[in-house]
Amino acid sequence: MEITPPLTEEEYARVCTSKMRNSTEYQEQKRVVGDFIRQNEYDTRTVDVLSIGAGRGNFEKELVEEQGMKMGYICAIEPNPHFVPLLKAALKSLEVEHDILPTYFTEEFAEIDDQKFDLVIFIHSLYSFS
Repeated sequence: MEITPPLTEEEYARVCTSKMRNSTEYQEQKRVVGDFIRQNEYDTRTVDVLSIGAGRGNFEKELVEEQGMKMGYICAIEPNPHFVPLLKAALKSLEVEHDILPTYFTEEFAEIDDQKFDLVIFIHSLYSFS
């Protein structure tokens, strides 16, 4: 059995960009989360979000701009240095309070200053588990 080595951060950024451009899965994820937003009235009240593996911030931005989510605060965890500058720009454009943690999600995040979140976004983050 041949084992393929993991993608580099640069290769992952390239593959992820291609997936988002060519996959119908991304649209379905937005639809499902959009339904969840409306069912929980996250389009009428302010919510705090934890995004694990936030990537470029496109998903979070589209939830606000296209699905009407009223985001008050977001803590975004993104270890890929190719995505962090794009994530910063996306969150800044939303004009919401935010923190970006350019690191991997580990057990030390079990308690983030006793912060509680209304919504946790954890999509396509299993690539970095060991």
